[in-house]
Amino acid sequence: MICHLPKQQYAIADEQGNEIWDRTNEYQHIREIEHNRIRKHFQDLTDEETADYETCDFKYHWRHVGIVHGLHSNRSYSDIAIGLCPDFVEKNPDVAAHSSFKHDAVVDQWQKLEQPQADSEAFANARRFKGSIAKTLIITGACGYGKTTLAKAVMADYTRAGEETCFITCEKLTDVFLACKSFNNEIDLDARQTKVDMRNADLLVLDDLGNATKEYTEDFKKELKQLLDEKRGKLIITTNLDKRQMESKFNAQIVSRIFERVRVVHLKGKDYRRS
Repeated sequence: MICHLPKQQYAIADEQGNEIWDRTNEYQHIREIEHNRIRKHFQDLTDEETADYETCDFKYHWRHVGIVHGLHSNRSYSDIAIGLCPDFVEKNPDVAAHSSFKHDAVVDQWQKLEQPQADSEAFANARRFKGSIAKTLIITGACGYGKTTLAKAVMADYTRAGEETCFITCEKLTDVFLACKSFNNEIDLDARQTKVDMRNADLLVLDDLGNATKEYTEDFKKELKQLLDEKRGKLIITTNLDKRQMESKFNAQIVSRIFERVRVVHLKGKDYRRS
């Protein structure tokens, strides 16, 4: 979260009263981006024009939400208050205590996330995933490099916006698929509900997909393909495999669905488990 980019309530106007933008002012540049999206009727937008932006008025943090691609609408961004500024909370604990906004780790998730210099671009791309036209975010990197932590930070953005999320490890996913099969006419209702939650979530996170030491059955691949076909929202996958290795683990159909309108970020930083 950035606290050095104040949200300004005023506009800049020319002599005829038309709103103009000061390109040297970051907040004014955000207003110009919105104008360009509307002018282009939301067609052929750049990554900059579909991204989310965050500002702070030194009491609240605001998100300027980019294009939302849903079943019924596309819309321009609007200003949404997403939490109290941590600096304000520290200086005004009594006010913060009675606020309807949570100012816990969910709000501060990105601030608390360690970010090696080598991963700055990956972090920025991951943070822009919400609001982008990408359907899938793949976070790759060696074991212990923070893939899961980064995925959960993106999840926190969805949670704060009131959207439904579902997080499941690949190992647990195997158990769910197996438990949903009928044995002696008995079906695990918890597993069945988990499948429903995965399909309906605004954001589904599959953690550690394609674990290199695991072999996947044809039944698992069939269930995974069906999940990818039926899921309603966006998808985040953490993995230590590249595309070629995924194809050898699964099949071309599954990998094709995963890589449809995909954004891939690769973490290069240190192993935090050994720090």
